[in-house]
Amino acid sequence: MENNSCCAPSTTETAATACCSVFTDREQALIALAGAIALNKGDLVKQAIMAAKQVGVNNEQIGLISEVVTKMQDAGTGVSIEEMAAQSSASSQCCR
Repeated sequence: MENNSCCAPSTTETAATACCSVFTDREQALIALAGAIALNKGDLVKQAIMAAKQVGVNNEQIGLISEVVTKMQDAGTGVSIEEMAAQSSASSQCCR
């Protein structure tokens, strides 16, 4: 197996933070927000929302992410991820 230096943390980094350098601050905030919502941890969600807003994510985008995560958690419906995203986009106020 090839050693991926991206995921080889320095002494002050964890594997997760070492790999995050391939993502923009905004992408990192969106990933963290989705994870916090999926874990349903109130304090973690609040922190993730504040971090997301600091990098320009607006309330509507936060709502859409929450909607997609919730739909994925209820994925027993047989709906694909692409269909979920399309449904969320279609219900977005910005697109009307």
